[in-house]
Amino acid sequence: MSLPPLIPWQDVRERLLTIFPEGTPDRGYLIREMTARTVFTALYVGAVSGADLWIAPRHVVRMSDAQAAQQDDAARGAYYVAMTAAKAPSPDGRWYAENTREPLRDEVIRQGLVRVNAMVERGDVSGCHEQNRLLHATIEAHCRNREVSNLISRYSNLTSSLRDIFGYNLERLRQISEEHWMIIEAIKARDAEKAIAAAQHHVRRAFENMSQYIPES
Repeated sequence: MSLPPLIPWQDVRERLLTIFPEGTPDRGYLIREMTARTVFTALYVGAVSGADLWIAPRHVVRMSDAQAAQQDDAARGAYYVAMTAAKAPSPDGRWYAENTREPLRDEVIRQGLVRVNAMVERGDVSGCHEQNRLLHATIEAHCRNREVSNLISRYSNLTSSLRDIFGYNLERLRQISEEHWMIIEAIKARDAEKAIAAAQHHVRRAFENMSQYIPES
């Protein structure tokens, strides 16, 4: 399947202003610059109807003007592969900082494009579950404190068992993904304090979510 033709993201925004006129519900989410850049990125990598390609907020925030100018199929395909990988690079000149992924996901995609059927969400629960297990196993393997490593292992086994019984919901999957990326980015930056805070936040959120399945005695 060939990649779709491209127009500059600025032209995408002009078209959004026409498609969603004054009075359209939640128009602010649909016509902003970030929305146009999200649509451009989806077209850039070929994440369109009929193609089994999917974008996440990181594909958008790590796009750059320099990358957007490389419009041959090879460059577009290489960008998708690189940004979809577990260790996606953070290129110079990127459009947005990492902390913009949450508003992009919640406002632009979920409250904007998904609601008007311009985008759909991928409910790949089994794939998310496997990636969760892999991240926890990787962190455990690099932990030099055996007591902490054992604690992580017991925690992972407990939460995995509960997930196997009660399942996931998409909202929690979104939260888990963001929490994991906060941990990963802090580790990549070698910011121990931030990594610890992100991990503690993740554990608290997991405990709160799991508690609803455990009846009070």
